Amino acid sequence: MTALRLRSSGVWLDMKTLTALTVFLFCTTALADKGHVDALGAYVAKTRATKKIKTFTGKLEDPKVGIFQIKKGRCYVLALRLGQGATLDQSAVEMDWPDDANQQQPVGFGASMTDPAGAVFQPDCATMNASVGVWVGVQNFEGIQPHGKGPYTIEVFERTASKRELSAEASARAKAHQDSIKERDESRAKTCRQCSTPISDRKVCVERRGLTMDDCGW
Repeated sequence: MTALRLRSSGVWLDMKTLTALTVFLFCTTALADKGHVDALGAYVAKTRATKKIKTFTGKLEDPKVGIFQIKKGRCYVLALRLGQGATLDQSAVEMDWPDDANQQQPVGFGASMTDPAGAVFQPDCATMNASVGVWVGVQNFEGIQPHGKGPYTIEVFERTASKRELSAEASARAKAHQDSIKERDESRAKTCRQCSTPISDRKVCVERRGLTMDDCGW
């Protein structure tokens, strides 16, 4: 029977053993890859968003905007799957997801779940019907700056939200809005106190801090 020697170790293996070893390594790699895919799929399944409505493919180094439709009262989950050899510098995407005032502006979304094979993203459930764009990168005046290199796929899943879930999200958004206003007012009051004296320097003081005399009631 033909025997081969592994150069690095000096160990002799017959063809039968070598074949068995090759099959074992192949199966181990395949199972590892399957585990990565299943990790993303299992997470998506837990969200109960089982209806796939859109799939986008592209290259991370050349980010493009994928457009999909959202419907009021539906929830959406996006699974970003990395292709062979792809590297992701930041587990985040941007979307022009509608805000509480139903205005659409680019906003970043961090991943709800990350894995070597990709990441999963969960925006709030939709409060209006709209066309939404998604891209893997950061948008600025020079265009979309990429988050990585290599091929990728984005899968968009949809499900119907419960009334209880929609109510809870609305309450959370209202609280976040109130907290933001409170933080702004506290910061404004602090600036006005710091700039209150001397009176002659008030205007310059508040404008340097992004406020006006009217903001302080002067």
